[in-house]
Amino acid sequence: MHVSPTPPRFHIAIIGASISGLALAISLRQRPNVTYTLYEASATFDAAGAGIVFGPNALRAMELIDAQFRAQYDQIATCNSSAHKANVFYDMLLSEEGFGAGRAGCPAEGLAVAYEGFRKSGAHRRKLMGVMTGLVPVGAVESGKRAVGVRENGAGRVEVRFADGAVVEADAVVGCDGGKGVVRSAVLGKRYPDQVDATYSGRYVYRAIVPMADAREVLGNYAGDGKMFMGLERYFTTYQMSDGTQMNFLAARQNDMPWTHDQWTQEVTREEMIEDFEGCDPRLVKLLDVSDLSVHSKGLIYF
Repeated sequence: MHVSPTPPRFHIAIIGASISGLALAISLRQRPNVTYTLYEASATFDAAGAGIVFGPNALRAMELIDAQFRAQYDQIATCNSSAHKANVFYDMLLSEEGFGAGRAGCPAEGLAVAYEGFRKSGAHRRKLMGVMTGLVPVGAVESGKRAVGVRENGAGRVEVRFADGAVVEADAVVGCDGGKGVVRSAVLGKRYPDQVDATYSGRYVYRAIVPMADAREVLGNYAGDGKMFMGLERYFTTYQMSDGTQMNFLAARQNDMPWTHDQWTQEVTREEMIEDFEGCDPRLVKLLDVSDLSVHSKGLIYF
């Protein structure tokens, strides 16, 4: 009787316990001949950011990655508050005073971006990361491991060097360590050195979490369901999360001026922040004042 040989195991080093890194780790549970180690630079998992919302493709991908992942996400997800807007991704309105009321073609509720086969949902990023880390075996994760170098060793494997002096080998390395990560340089450095550093897109954002009670006091019926308020070189995004107790709020400014700061975030005064949104509906600007921002800061968006 002929017995087929067991394929050799293929080991992957995943650099960065970001959403993408964790998603890859979860999906590899379905591949018995593929092993992996997930390396995270920080000593503990601490999800940065506030809310996150998913479109139809992302929700479908979540289900394909692992049905258990999708099921657990559904348990923490928060949808639009209005039942008749369950399939609306965002209602689009103008950011000018009055939200475009009275303009031709501008309905009071906004123009809905919707798909009948889709159920709008979002979650606090920290809760999402909690679900994802819970689906990754503890023994497959090494924290406090900041990668500082990646290179092919000439023997068909890839070598990863860490800040603590450790060196590991893998059959492949997948970089999920972001725009400042070392993998970006390893992939692009020799052939496209001018593409290693992230390129500023000309847009920066302020983002915050607003208690839903405060959001409803400011926005009234415009709070609760996903909204996008659009204007010239400015836009705002709102949606509820955390079982409807909080609202994620993002205010973006496009000015195509160079980013001259050393860091990717920059503290600003309240007056500077308000000036960025001059001419917008005062209700939107007021949301920045009732948010959880102890220090006003803006962060860049890059390519």
